Amino acid sequence: MREGLYGESMKRVARYILNALTVLSLLVCVAVCVLWWARVERRRVGNGCFVFGGRYTLSLASDRAAVLGPPPWPSDPALRKRVRDMAEAVRANGTLRYHGTTAGMGYGDPDFAAPLTPWLGSFTMLDGAALYDSLDDAPIPMLLAALEDDRLFLLAHALLNLTHAAEKVSDYRVYQLKFSMKETNVDGKWTGVYDGVRVRITEDRPRGNFSSWGAEIRGVMTMANPASGERAQVRRLWHERFDVPRWTARYWQVALATLVVPAAQFMTALTGWLRRRKRRAGGRCLMCGYDLRATPDRCPECGTIPENLKV
Repeated sequence: MREGLYGESMKRVARYILNALTVLSLLVCVAVCVLWWARVERRRVGNGCFVFGGRYTLSLASDRAAVLGPPPWPSDPALRKRVRDMAEAVRANGTLRYHGTTAGMGYGDPDFAAPLTPWLGSFTMLDGAALYDSLDDAPIPMLLAALEDDRLFLLAHALLNLTHAAEKVSDYRVYQLKFSMKETNVDGKWTGVYDGVRVRITEDRPRGNFSSWGAEIRGVMTMANPASGERAQVRRLWHERFDVPRWTARYWQVALATLVVPAAQFMTALTGWLRRRKRRAGGRCLMCGYDLRATPDRCPECGTIPENLKV
């Protein structure tokens, strides 16, 4: 008896869940159709928002939806080891420095301190040009992840700027940094903008004479305003530059997918209705199909009373 009641309770719960899923699927289908209509009326490609912790983007184009994410990690074991070594070096105590001149027509490049040496060789200091010659696009997924760590944000931002992929969309960011630099009222401190990030440079070595290019300066580069919201904007910019499609589907495909559960629910209900109608026409029990012509008031097999059931 208890097993029968338990079975009936489980069936009832399953029906409730299926009904809830059906309603939810229909609501999603309506939302997708409305979104599809809105995107067709207002054609703006890539108008998405960051989701899933800021690592993935939902892109809503005029004809399809897509989930964009960081490019896959390299499949070559040697490259994967190289990226792991670089990640360990960056996490250890990687430091971003600046080496340039005070005159506007001089040079100015980011430098990367010694912790990166296990990855690239026996350098004691890496200037931007030397690092670019050795840096390919393999570390991009790791550096995109490092952007989420506020302690590594600026270093990852600078290293991303030196990848070959960034060079293809470059607007001479190093020159932008050089020409945006201004010395503050405090000697030995500078401010500038490096690809959308406001930075502060604090000189920590004596200046040297560099003829017509002014004085040679070296210092530590940090964010000018670590508490600002510009990090989120820069993270979004890097994702827009490097993200690749991880999943994509046209709106009609999504709408059809959301109709699977309602369609299954409808077919189940229709099949049950036709089965019960056929059984009633043949004088059989609507629940188990037992022949009720000899006992029309009550099914001797399952105990069902036909008067309590409707087609």
